[in-house]
Amino acid sequence: MPGIRPGNHSYLKKRQIIYLEDQHSSAAPDALQVRIPLSGILVDSWVTEELRSLVFEILRQAAQRGDEWLGTLPAIEPIELSDRPVVLIIDGISPDV
Repeated sequence: MPGIRPGNHSYLKKRQIIYLEDQHSSAAPDALQVRIPLSGILVDSWVTEELRSLVFEILRQAAQRGDEWLGTLPAIEPIELSDRPVVLIIDGISPDV
């Protein structure tokens, strides 16, 4: 990309991280969507170790918030199997994991 050098690339990535960190403050599970673009920053070869550390910390916080949010969900009721119902199990893992 013309005009993008490692120095100003890091500045742009830092601005992106600040924006994503702000998005991370929204309510769960929407806040967990930041994992996808943050993961992209981690594999960018021009990103500094300082920015990588910041991204890892935001991802750690997102994982913690996700765990806390999952803990607030009510448990499901047992399924009565004596009538032999058709049971579909849908995995709740996000496709970005």
